[in-house]
Amino acid sequence: MSAPALAAPGGRALNIRGRPYPVLLPKVSDPRLHLAAVIISLQVLGQVAFDFRLSISQILIAIGTCAVLEVGIAFFRQHIVMWPASAMLTGNGVAFVLRVPGTEHGDWWSMNGWYIFAGTAAVSLLSKYLIKFRGSHIFNPSNFGLVLCFLLLGPEHAEPLDFWWGPMSPWMALALAIIVGGGLAILIRLHLIVIAVAFWVTFAAALAALMAFGHAFTARWHLGPVTGHYFWWVLVTSPEVLVFLFFMITDPKTTPRSTSGRAVYAVSIGLLGVLLIAPAQTEFWAKVALLGALAIVCAARPLIELLPGIRVDRRVLVAVGAVALIAYTGAVAGAGIRARSDTTVAVLANTGRLPQITVLPSKGVQDKLTAATSRRIAADLVRDLRLQTIALSHRNRKLLERTATFDRLPQLGQQLRDAAGMPITVPAFRLDRVRLWLEPGHGQGAAIAVAALEGSRQLTVYDGSTARLVSRAAPAVFRQTLELQEDAGSWLVARIRVPVKPVEALASPAARLAAARSFAGVKLTDVAPQVGLDFRQGAFRYGVTQDVPAMMGGGVCWLDYDNDGWLDLFVVNSYGEGDIGAYSRSGGLPETALFRNDRGRFTNVSARTHAGRAVRGEGCVAGDLNGDRHTDLFVSTAQRD
Repeated sequence: MSAPALAAPGGRALNIRGRPYPVLLPKVSDPRLHLAAVIISLQVLGQVAFDFRLSISQILIAIGTCAVLEVGIAFFRQHIVMWPASAMLTGNGVAFVLRVPGTEHGDWWSMNGWYIFAGTAAVSLLSKYLIKFRGSHIFNPSNFGLVLCFLLLGPEHAEPLDFWWGPMSPWMALALAIIVGGGLAILIRLHLIVIAVAFWVTFAAALAALMAFGHAFTARWHLGPVTGHYFWWVLVTSPEVLVFLFFMITDPKTTPRSTSGRAVYAVSIGLLGVLLIAPAQTEFWAKVALLGALAIVCAARPLIELLPGIRVDRRVLVAVGAVALIAYTGAVAGAGIRARSDTTVAVLANTGRLPQITVLPSKGVQDKLTAATSRRIAADLVRDLRLQTIALSHRNRKLLERTATFDRLPQLGQQLRDAAGMPITVPAFRLDRVRLWLEPGHGQGAAIAVAALEGSRQLTVYDGSTARLVSRAAPAVFRQTLELQEDAGSWLVARIRVPVKPVEALASPAARLAAARSFAGVKLTDVAPQVGLDFRQGAFRYGVTQDVPAMMGGGVCWLDYDNDGWLDLFVVNSYGEGDIGAYSRSGGLPETALFRNDRGRFTNVSARTHAGRAVRGEGCVAGDLNGDRHTDLFVSTAQRD
């Protein structure tokens, strides 16, 4: 137990039962206060601009847990009353990185997973008192607690803050300015800038090698694998990585004292971080790998200090370094084998061959479709689809103009804009059969050709303007109906047709007459806003596409989930695969919703019941499936959501 601290003459002291307890407060010049200002500013920005899935309650629980423990330990061990500046930084660091699935942005006072925040904060704070070497704590406290939390709980219960916060914007520029500006100001003052620079340079170089080996991981904010140059750029400019290098690995209490020692320390974290990222196939494990690299290096540092000093000839040192570099490169290549994107699938063959053509009677058009004209239309269509594949993969807008017109051309252009700076998913087509007929044009336009296609489609992911292959999926059965418009002697794709079957065709005339009599005078009124039902279906919000699962819509289920005798409402949501990028930039994918019926007024309880799920939903069923007298809910989806 530490000796009692005595109040300095003229210093602040708190008398408790006649005993003075010195009161220790930080000075305005204390770097810990400056760091706190940076992190709090980022917390505010995260809520205002980046839709952080973190509540004020969760932040306060993490900070409060650390503060109470620190004050209590100092009071009983050192007999002082102190402002827990370091502890509050630890708690704020935990809250800044930690996320608990099911927490919704905007639910400011959510207590979801409060015990995870409290437990992680407590373990973080206590680690600096319980795990020591030569009187100093070994680990960065928040890093130790976070790594332990993620390893023990896994992605189902806890996850780190995303690498990617959003596209470049004034808000993003402000966030980067706060991180870099605040970090440089603090580290230059503490003479720790060598750590940040050495880590970033090492991390960027090693990550470039990993990129060259074709590494890829999946992330919730990106359609398809994150790979290629985009993978490298996202990580080296990630606000999360910048916070890590400026404010976590530079903890003065856990870094070496010499400049050379600090450089070796930073380089070690950078190299180990990339080596641990290499086998990671998801963003979760990539983030945990980077955090874990710091914990491993901190754990190894005391062991290295115990080793006797050995003088090595410089030439031997250079040779050993060269061998170590080669071995490291091989280790990165080997470790990353399981996380490489799949480029082994054979390319779709015979995409340029003419399909089997069936000419159907024209509808409302004087001209008849001849065999010669039908072959020319089919040949132009095959050419259009092949050129679209080339134009999209090479991001060639001019070439796209030779393949499409009317509605289809702007849609293809939007696909290029959505993939700016990112890998692009491009379809290739092999047409086996096509049925052709003519129909009247739209408005005052000329007659159009309609083509019902059957064949195969293969999706390939390309990166960069040079169309570097990232991954290729196996071909799948493909059916689609297109409209083509003749333009300057060539038939161009004008629209993708979404078939809509008239409702009246499903019922006999007698049934329609009976229905008309039964509903005579019936008028429906939209009362959803008045009763609290605020829900919007996510499918096709950014334009109609030929996405069959999205066409299926969602679905609703009436169920009494809380057994209060009032039927509650569960609504299934969905989205088109082509809209994932747009949704990621505007707050996240659409989610299902559960509305509790409070005697005719509905309250959205999706967050507290964990009913909000980002799925491509197609329907739902409610019932007591296991006979426990509680209503269960089954949601059908288009894929493994």
